[in-house]
Amino acid sequence: MTRKEIEKRCLEEMQQTIPDHEALWQKIEAQLPPQDSQNQKSSPIRMQSFRRFMTIAACLLVTVTGAYVLTRQSGMENAVKHEQSDTANEHMDAPEQEGEQFAPNQPEDFTPIETLPPENSGIRTYASLGLPVSDTAVHVPDPDKLTAGTQLFHEESVLAKTECFVDVIVYSGNQSPETGQMVYLLEVVDVYGTDAFAAGETFWMHSSSPYLLQKDHEYVLPLYQNEFHWELVNESAPQIELTADGEAVYHNGWKSLESEASEPLLYEQNGTDDYFYDRMYITQNAVLCDFLAEWEASRM
Repeated sequence: MTRKEIEKRCLEEMQQTIPDHEALWQKIEAQLPPQDSQNQKSSPIRMQSFRRFMTIAACLLVTVTGAYVLTRQSGMENAVKHEQSDTANEHMDAPEQEGEQFAPNQPEDFTPIETLPPENSGIRTYASLGLPVSDTAVHVPDPDKLTAGTQLFHEESVLAKTECFVDVIVYSGNQSPETGQMVYLLEVVDVYGTDAFAAGETFWMHSSSPYLLQKDHEYVLPLYQNEFHWELVNESAPQIELTADGEAVYHNGWKSLESEASEPLLYEQNGTDDYFYDRMYITQNAVLCDFLAEWEASRM
């Protein structure tokens, strides 16, 4: 029902409830006692005036009552509209329960680069580092089997589990059809914290990390040895990588590598679940060497 229809209905109902004033006055006059002639002359005049007054009063009553009803009706309509608006806002503010994607938790100390750099912004990119490009890439027939799970990176925990840091060059990498793990053949360049390796020798390392080690690239890996082979201490993030220009690429979970020489580096995104591409930095290789020497000395 529209507002005009409500107003019309209210006025009609109130008019029907007001009695016929002419019939009412005739009934009242019939019950009045007889009056003398002088009073009879003035009585019609007074009565006529009184009738006019009562008629005006009745009209005013209809008008005021109708205004009150319309005002109340308008207030109720506004209240309903306000409640509907609040309900709509609550639905808009509430998170979607179905199909909503939530990013996995990251360490509290992660401080990503706020925005992606525009062209010519001066922020360096991984592609600009001049790293080796091999004709034979690592072989990964089933990348879905490579996952870091819920493992997070915490430097203190990584260092507590690390048996040695090994500077290596990747010879090859293939995915095992039995375990789904990557099996890398690595050549030792340098080693920290153990005498199990010598420079120039090769060894096999197993990894389930989705962050692949690229053929002919040089990395510094924190390793530990299980019952059968060597493995990465943490597989949830990119590994420290060295460039031919004497620099080291690392993610900001490595707080010990932060220095005045550190610069942000825009990394290549490794799939839709990769949250490190804008959390990467590059620093001088000397900073990494100082850290490794200090770590090795602390174990003696």
